[in-house]
Amino acid sequence: MRKLYIACITSIADYGVPIWWKNQVFLLDKFKKLQNQALRRMLGAFKDSPITAMEIEAGILPVSIRFEKICKNYALRILKMQENHPVKLRISANSPFSN
Repeated sequence: MRKLYIACITSIADYGVPIWWKNQVFLLDKFKKLQNQALRRMLGAFKDSPITAMEIEAGILPVSIRFEKICKNYALRILKMQENHPVKLRISANSPFSN
């Protein structure tokens, strides 16, 4: 079940996170509910089971940490791009992604 969650749900839910994620709490709550429901099904846990314990047991990162990790990995990829790459040309000079 864990492999299915990672392969089928997080890959679709996390699509485009580096573009739109800016620590929006109202969006974070929706993703947390999705992950919490998946954790309960994955582990066969009760509805009142602590979420943190289930995340540790399943080896799944909390949503906010997962989103930050995705954004930081994207920033590193941008920094490694050549200077004339179209993505690197589109970012502003004061962006955290620029050199």
